[in-house]
Amino acid sequence: MKTMVKDVVLLSIICTFAFSALTTIEATAQEEKKYFFEINFVLDPGNIDAVEIMKEGWEAIGIKVNLYPMEFTTMFAKYMFYDSFPGATYDQGGYDICLTGGVYAEDPDSLSAYHSDSRLGIGRFPNYNMMMYSNGEVDRLLEEGLSARGRDERIKIYRSIEEIIHEDLPLIYVYRDPNIAASTANLELGPSRHICGSATYQYSNEFHFTDKEGGEMVFIGDQNPPGLNGAYSISTVGVNNAYLIQEPLVRTTLPFGTFEPVLAESWELSEDGKVYTFNIRKGVTWQDGEPFDANDVKFTYDLFMNLEAGFSGHGNWVKFVKEVRMLDNYTIELETYDIYAPAIYRFARVVILPEHILGGVPPAELRANEFNMRPIGTGPFKVVEWVSDEYIKYEAYEDYWRGKPMLDSIMFRTIPDKATGIAALEAGEVNFISQQIYRTVLVQNYDRLKNDPDLKITVDPPTGINYLIFNLENPKLSNKWVRRAMAHAIDVQGIIDGPYAGLGVAFSQRYSELLEGYYNPELKSWKYDLD
Repeated sequence: MKTMVKDVVLLSIICTFAFSALTTIEATAQEEKKYFFEINFVLDPGNIDAVEIMKEGWEAIGIKVNLYPMEFTTMFAKYMFYDSFPGATYDQGGYDICLTGGVYAEDPDSLSAYHSDSRLGIGRFPNYNMMMYSNGEVDRLLEEGLSARGRDERIKIYRSIEEIIHEDLPLIYVYRDPNIAASTANLELGPSRHICGSATYQYSNEFHFTDKEGGEMVFIGDQNPPGLNGAYSISTVGVNNAYLIQEPLVRTTLPFGTFEPVLAESWELSEDGKVYTFNIRKGVTWQDGEPFDANDVKFTYDLFMNLEAGFSGHGNWVKFVKEVRMLDNYTIELETYDIYAPAIYRFARVVILPEHILGGVPPAELRANEFNMRPIGTGPFKVVEWVSDEYIKYEAYEDYWRGKPMLDSIMFRTIPDKATGIAALEAGEVNFISQQIYRTVLVQNYDRLKNDPDLKITVDPPTGINYLIFNLENPKLSNKWVRRAMAHAIDVQGIIDGPYAGLGVAFSQRYSELLEGYYNPELKSWKYDLD
């Protein structure tokens, strides 16, 4: 009798486990029927609210979405295929889809983003086509645009390119987040604040407090800069800091698409459109007191041409620059192989390095040189102390060629947690927050911050654009009709009204309205329509 009871109990347990397993299998089967396929979505944690809205729309049309929030530099390595091979999917070390952003305001050239020969690890052009996109007509138009000197001609070409991109959808331009910044009420940055992004810091000699002379401004970023040499810096934080120290020949100014002199007093273009002559400013000194002249410019430009130095933008230099010549101590000529319309934007905006300090360093050893952590520049501020992952201290360079800066010092603090950064601003421990990665948290706290009499919140016309990049080597995403379905399933207005509190702008193209003519008001966002 006891044996029979044990057998019944055992059979009951077996049946329970069997039923549970069948139920699990049935649920899994139902889940598989619900979705056509699944993708892995990498994103910065600051964009999670917007991405959750995208995920909801895509899962409604049958695409399962796995979200992988990660710190920006890790995400950057994914979609630039640093730790994998070109076109690698997420399971292979690359990415399937990613939400990232950039600022496209000063120049219309998009060769490095769209050209098939700019595909990562493949092309002969600078490798920023991380979608691995290829379209022969786009290639033709891009190359035509490089040699078009007339503005009207260039506008026509680049509008045509954007129309094709809008239909092909190798990426989806989704929305522009607000160009929002926060500062203490007593800090004045001048008109440079409205230019956008890192360009603001090129005007740091104008920064000042309205209620006192001198003083120290504190600004923050979410991570430690990778270095302070602007020839290498690719992160926003790195460039923001480098621009306090180092200077280019010319810089971006208003209106967008125009430039003003810095270390070059003036420049001319030859009749054939190939030779740029820069007249170098006299009376400028490096922060160690040594004189600056055309030797430093020639030295720097030669390094940009040298693969061993590994400077950012090297691909553009070797592809389009034929020769750099020094005519005398204050005159430089840069000759391109052919007419190259973006030359000022691409080549004259790079920071200049001191030959008297780096001239004896082999180019291949420059990246590891200690100069990158404590560079000498011609800019308004010089580095005095760097405690890694905590702060960088700068003091005014009193012999700066424009005159002594209005601030005595500047401090950069590393604050990865966005809420902590906002709290430091409200407590008066921080004076300025402008990094793009902080914009979401500034928007989320906008209503409270704008009513604080001790703070000043500025919202300028949007310049940074958030866009989705597709890995077109992933067979699930290589069909443009799938990508169009995904575009229709994005509730862009829901993102703007929700996470961005109505301060964002739906957007469908590369160019900001601030780049007049190139921006096409007829190019609309894809209609939100799940059907």
